[in-house]
Amino acid sequence: MLGSNAGHWLQWLVGSAPIIASTSSQTSHTSWEQYVRAPAGQIVYPVSVIPSYTTGNVTNPNGLLCAGCGVTTFTRTIPPEPPQWPKGSTANASSYHAENARTGQAQTYHPSNIIDGDPTTFWESDMPCTYPGILTVLAPEMIDLPGITILSSGKGVPVDLVVEVLQNSGSWIMAGVVTNKKVTKIQVPFIPTIQAYGVRISITKDQSPSSGDCTRINEVWPGLVDDPPLPPAVVVDFGKPVVGFLSISFAGASNNRPGIRLAFSEMTEYLTDVSDFTRSYNVSLTIDVYIRRIK
Repeated sequence: MLGSNAGHWLQWLVGSAPIIASTSSQTSHTSWEQYVRAPAGQIVYPVSVIPSYTTGNVTNPNGLLCAGCGVTTFTRTIPPEPPQWPKGSTANASSYHAENARTGQAQTYHPSNIIDGDPTTFWESDMPCTYPGILTVLAPEMIDLPGITILSSGKGVPVDLVVEVLQNSGSWIMAGVVTNKKVTKIQVPFIPTIQAYGVRISITKDQSPSSGDCTRINEVWPGLVDDPPLPPAVVVDFGKPVVGFLSISFAGASNNRPGIRLAFSEMTEYLTDVSDFTRSYNVSLTIDVYIRRIK
């Protein structure tokens, strides 16, 4: 599976995905050798692109198949920046985990992490979690809220929650209820748009991780944030199991460090954006692409 990461465009040279295979001149036949066929040459190209697996903006995917098939280009639109809370906004919670150190660096779990614009930081409730876990964001001025979007990670995802908004009168009114929502990004639309000084999220259930019962939220955005466009990707089929060294050449790339991720599988049934022998991103191959143009 070949796909680009968040970038503008990426071009592959013609015939850009051959396997350089190993051949042998030995002619002895044992019980297993009759089932092994050496390729005609040391370079093996894929035989087809599977159209149903092509996603995103990919031009000329068949350019990956041969030395004279042209250039394949992957183009990915950069998603818009999510909305941010006004300067001076604050976030508080009913509890949060104490600071600790990971990989030699201090890590905080303060509720302010949910409005810092960095989706890699997060609020985490103290453990064991007590319900309801309450998270409050207050703005210094009244703002228009078409809804909120709650971003979590794979641990302590909130499942059931109630959203309230703070009115000019100083009272909280209910604006949304979420039940059994087992996803890492939750949109809570307000219909119609509500003017408010802030939001209060009361979590009554989360997905309990094996490491301990807690709630974790990375960001709360003051608006509805859609999923980014699917990254461009193609699946090439070599038609048979092959071994060897994968060789890829690039014709060019945009100047904002695009990259590609490669994954491999013997069967499309088990093909995902990581390799079939593991689901860990530690063994998928991500490549930043730099093109030095020689005049």
